[in-house]
Amino acid sequence: MLRNAFGLNQAGRLDEAARAAKGILKLQPKEPNALYLLGIVAHQQGARKDAARWFEKCRKADPKNVGALSGLGIVRMDEGRYAEAVKCFNNVLTLMPEDAATLNNIGLAKQRLGETVQAMAFYDRAVKANPQFATARLNLGKAHADLGNTAQARRQYEAGLRLASNIAELHGHYADLLRFSGEHERALDSYRAALRLDPGNLDINVNYAGALVELSRREEAEQVLKAAIERHPKSPTPVLELAELAAADRENGPERARVLYQSAVDLAADAGGETERPQVAHRLGRAYDKLGRYDEAFSCWSSAHRAWKEAYAAGGVGYDAERHAGNIDRTIAFFDGGPTPPAHAYGAETRPIFVVGMMRSGTSLLEQILSTHSAIAGAGELMTMPSIVDDLYAGGRHWTEGLRRAGAEDLENFARRYLADIQGRYGDASHVVDKLPDNFLNVGLIRTLFPSALIVHTRRNPMDTCLSIFMQKFSASIQFGHDLTQIAHYYRCYRRIMEFWHGWDRSLIAVNYEALVADPRGTTIRVLERLDLDWEEDQDRFYETKRAVKTASALQVRQPIYKTAVERWRRYERHLTPLIDALGDASGAWEEPMNEDAQPC
Repeated sequence: MLRNAFGLNQAGRLDEAARAAKGILKLQPKEPNALYLLGIVAHQQGARKDAARWFEKCRKADPKNVGALSGLGIVRMDEGRYAEAVKCFNNVLTLMPEDAATLNNIGLAKQRLGETVQAMAFYDRAVKANPQFATARLNLGKAHADLGNTAQARRQYEAGLRLASNIAELHGHYADLLRFSGEHERALDSYRAALRLDPGNLDINVNYAGALVELSRREEAEQVLKAAIERHPKSPTPVLELAELAAADRENGPERARVLYQSAVDLAADAGGETERPQVAHRLGRAYDKLGRYDEAFSCWSSAHRAWKEAYAAGGVGYDAERHAGNIDRTIAFFDGGPTPPAHAYGAETRPIFVVGMMRSGTSLLEQILSTHSAIAGAGELMTMPSIVDDLYAGGRHWTEGLRRAGAEDLENFARRYLADIQGRYGDASHVVDKLPDNFLNVGLIRTLFPSALIVHTRRNPMDTCLSIFMQKFSASIQFGHDLTQIAHYYRCYRRIMEFWHGWDRSLIAVNYEALVADPRGTTIRVLERLDLDWEEDQDRFYETKRAVKTASALQVRQPIYKTAVERWRRYERHLTPLIDALGDASGAWEEPMNEDAQPC
């Protein structure tokens, strides 16, 4: 009778399976397998309370029934009672130590509790207990990605895909990682593989559309989003993404975008749990901003960042203000009074162009205009220079100590490594723009390796810069971006070191964002003159380029210049007191460099 009842369940005949199990209980009221089966059927039918009741009865009839303990844990997970779920799964471990599935389940519960580091330990144990467990590798990879450990995440995703190529989520998260790493075509292939397995997956469709946008394939992205809206008519997420696409169409899009933003806001009011996800709440902030409902926009951004910050803190991750300020101090101390700039074998090298500054200060816009020139390629945000910095760290000491010990051969190898990287990517270009904003920390190293390379510093109104960071969601490595006072602290550190660099290296060019949007040609010509290049007419249509752009500005730089972001902070001034107070004297305009070469554009 038990075999028959379980067979009915496996065949999907749930009501018949339940009747068969109840028939067994009439003959033997405490038969644990029948009680367990009734719990399974109730769970499959979405009756969580009934499922929990049957699993409890099974556990009482057979205290060592691991199925009942696991089933009860899974129900508690479904109910959001994660601490209770952990207790259930721990009871399973007392009976089945190092059971891979149970370890993975504890990891999931811990991660939902915001205990990401502890979750990783359980995922790791699950993988060691069963190296063939692809789902545990997926979860371990996601945890690494959430904490910004890209290399470790990649290893787990690739190992998982070698074991099981039929898990859509594995392909989807691997695609996200490839996209973040700038491997756009491979990312598209992985998104397509994921969607072949799960065509209706909302997150994968939205991320796929985003990858298409970054490659300037907006018509394809729009079709993906429209299909997602048809499959998920009550979700605000694909509507928000479609509104962003419409807003980028300066000719016909504004009114259509406004309708879509309003539709997304209306959907969000009825969407329930989905809008509780910080990603959705943050997107809604953009909609409210576009609709002129600034208080609601700021509330959305604040709630999203608060949730992200709390989750990271629970995982032991956060912005270390003291450490960051100390690194700035040590960098300035090392270069202060040193050669200005130092001479080196690559002194005549002018191929690399480094655009540095705070994120959201116009680095992407300037790169896009420059890279439309026939002699210049835009490389985006290369991680080569930070990887050299990583190699200079030794024994926990600051990287400048590694630079102090480096000999001429070491420096030449670092320079060759950087040049080989851009040669491999952009072999035919006379100049290559590296617009990694954080390279403002590495100006001294850049100048040590390439004394003649052009370094351009983009600057923007401090209040607009900091607010724009708060309006975005960056990768897990940008921990300061979730708190206005921490954004202000990071900005003050940036300003302090950039003021030092301008005094240390008089050849730096300062480009003001406000000047760039007011007069893109006149401003950019000043940069081109330093390269002995003339303005080309194609640069007036920089927004038509098809090159990949994977930053938060992917849509903006594919539009004609707009000036609505200038002085945007005043719309939110009533909410920005913590930012204003924390910025202090750094909230004012920059002092202009005194030497002729470095006059601001």
